[in-house]
Amino acid sequence: MQQILFEHTDRFEKFSVEVPLLEYYLCDEYVHVLDVKKTKEGRFLYLIPDRRTMEYSAQDIYEKMKEEVKKRTNPTQVMMKIHEWIRDAFLRCGLCEHGNLERDVMRYIKSYDDIILAPDTNILLNCVFTAILLPKIKEKIDEELKGCPNWILIAIPKLVVNEIERKAIRKYRFGKFPERAGWPNYDGRIGQRALQEILDLDTNINHRGVSIMTVGQMPSNFNSFKDDPIRWDSEIRSQFRDFISRISFHKGAFFVTQDRVNAMMARAEGLQSLFLQKPEYDDLIKKHLTNMDVARVLYEIAVSFGEIKVEGLGKFSVFWPGKHVDDWERSRVMITELY
Repeated sequence: MQQILFEHTDRFEKFSVEVPLLEYYLCDEYVHVLDVKKTKEGRFLYLIPDRRTMEYSAQDIYEKMKEEVKKRTNPTQVMMKIHEWIRDAFLRCGLCEHGNLERDVMRYIKSYDDIILAPDTNILLNCVFTAILLPKIKEKIDEELKGCPNWILIAIPKLVVNEIERKAIRKYRFGKFPERAGWPNYDGRIGQRALQEILDLDTNINHRGVSIMTVGQMPSNFNSFKDDPIRWDSEIRSQFRDFISRISFHKGAFFVTQDRVNAMMARAEGLQSLFLQKPEYDDLIKKHLTNMDVARVLYEIAVSFGEIKVEGLGKFSVFWPGKHVDDWERSRVMITELY
């Protein structure tokens, strides 16, 4: 995608991006989710629809759904899901960041030169390390006398890896969505994207001073709580707490999550935790969102929605039969149509 955009974006001053709502079994109805403008400085400016426009789009899409799909949702829920998927795509590419990143996260991280971070599942699903935390640490490392960590161990609880794996294998079924049977659904796509994040952390030589490991084992009573999210979160925290207690680490060790209750529970149990507050969709409408890497933004939109249609350029899919691990590592997409 990056190569195609490099070859063609010079002729575009502005283009729009539309997506299908595959989670509602619609593959031929598209929703406008993004406008991209090229600025005089050569950067790209990203504009998302306002709430009223999105309400109309959600209502229109809802009317086109099959009756059995309508029974499990409503236009407001459809709109909120679209908001969530756009926001999470922007987080994964680093186009936006958490509202409390400087105030409540970086001020703790900057106090240590060595640090251990244990991610909750949602941290890896939103690629918070490669998109936000590591770039921010690199940016801040020389700003103050104390600096930032120059050695970071990312300790992933085994239960987090298992939860990602369970998401990554989820697919559309032929009986419900024959047009995309065998394709990963939303959970499957972000699960596989999280595995891509782990591979990136493990193999990318640009992440200097970063090590990664899995801690803990799958509990023998795993099946007794695998469908209980509260117990599951508790077991994840326990795996990190047990790991820290065994190594007697005397510097910064934090459980990192985007779940407020999980962060509070970690602190109540004696763990240091870092809570990252996701921005609201309305906050993103007000922000001046720009970067140089339009291909990364469009790739993450494709991960969220499965496919994208770029005005004047073509249609692209994040999945195809036979997609290889190497294709995920290189963030490749399939061209389904060129205009």
